[in-house]
Amino acid sequence: MARDPFKGPIPESRPGPSRDPAERLILDSTDGSPLRLVEPGEAMLPADVPGVLRGEGIFESFLVEDGEASPFLPEHGRRLQESALKLGFDLQGQGLVQAFHRIQSQFPKGIWRLRYTVLRGRGDALLRFWVAGRPAPPPDQVDLALSPFRRDPLDPLVSAKTVSRAGSQQARRLAESQGAWEALMPTIDGDLAESTSCNLFVLEKGVLATPAPDRGILLGVTRGALLRACRRAALPALERRLEIQNLLDADEIYLTNAVIGVIPIRRILGLRDDLPGASGPFLPRLRQAYLEECRRARVSRAQTLPNPMSAS
Repeated sequence: MARDPFKGPIPESRPGPSRDPAERLILDSTDGSPLRLVEPGEAMLPADVPGVLRGEGIFESFLVEDGEASPFLPEHGRRLQESALKLGFDLQGQGLVQAFHRIQSQFPKGIWRLRYTVLRGRGDALLRFWVAGRPAPPPDQVDLALSPFRRDPLDPLVSAKTVSRAGSQQARRLAESQGAWEALMPTIDGDLAESTSCNLFVLEKGVLATPAPDRGILLGVTRGALLRACRRAALPALERRLEIQNLLDADEIYLTNAVIGVIPIRRILGLRDDLPGASGPFLPRLRQAYLEECRRARVSRAQTLPNPMSAS
């Protein structure tokens, strides 16, 4: 049996630079009032609401290119609704897709990373706002550090995308202080869950595997798209429990999310320094399958959801 490398004291870490620079802030509403564009340094939220005081909130992030949202925007919208139900939020009939259409014209050119946040306000009120910034190009390959912070598969909110991220942020800072790009988090049972902001995929003997939904993970939109892509391309892919031994036996390892796509792992600090990273022979096939799924979703979305920016 492989040792548990997650155990041990938590070293001190220091904050690094933000990966989410804000260039535009937009305060939204559901009552038909005009959008409010806010300067990044300008106050926009009351300090005494539960969303600010206690971290009660949900969010979704995705890319927009030349005014066109991710082809998987409906999937992001469904996950936002599921997160809202778990926190007892009433989105009042305005989900993510409708909210994006209200601000779509603000981003006609270039690539943007958008984050839509919904916080609990006073009483039944909700505070909604957008944060937008220019994303850095995704890295060609990255290093991981094993984290002492753990996911609890029995936590009812572990599968909700909430703003309560103190543990994840500390795990990432610790990983960065060790020279890694991301932290790989286990469950309280010792098997593997996810990184702080990405899902994990392991290729072993030609079979791709990712932790199952009941292993304390957020069901990533890109994760789901990649699994569908593998089925269409006849690439073996499974959802199952993954252990440290699977990292030791893996031929290739990847992280996925809606901003970076599919990124290969080069090293796992203290565990593996012989992974192929960007030169992995399976990576091109996997990315091609994913890009084809993106294309398929984009065509389907264009046929069902007209772009309001093109309306006369």
